[in-house]
Amino acid sequence: MIFDDDFVRLYFDGGAKTTTCRSIGVDWPPPEELNIMGFIMVRRNYSGITDEQRAAMTCVCRGAEYFPKQKEDL
Repeated sequence: MIFDDDFVRLYFDGGAKTTTCRSIGVDWPPPEELNIMGFIMVRRNYSGITDEQRAAMTCVCRGAEYFPKQKEDL
């Protein structure tokens, strides 16, 4: 399940970009890797809140952090 405010934060050398999961077409929890315009991003952290827990919360959103895949990630 996905909520409108579930988001991913993508960290690049030039800064971070935050976007909703819905806008990039991923469900929750988001995958371990994302292909963003040819860049492979690796998930390092994400919220552990379940769909059931989130449905009962009104002031919380879930997020995940992604960083560019490095040679050591291969």
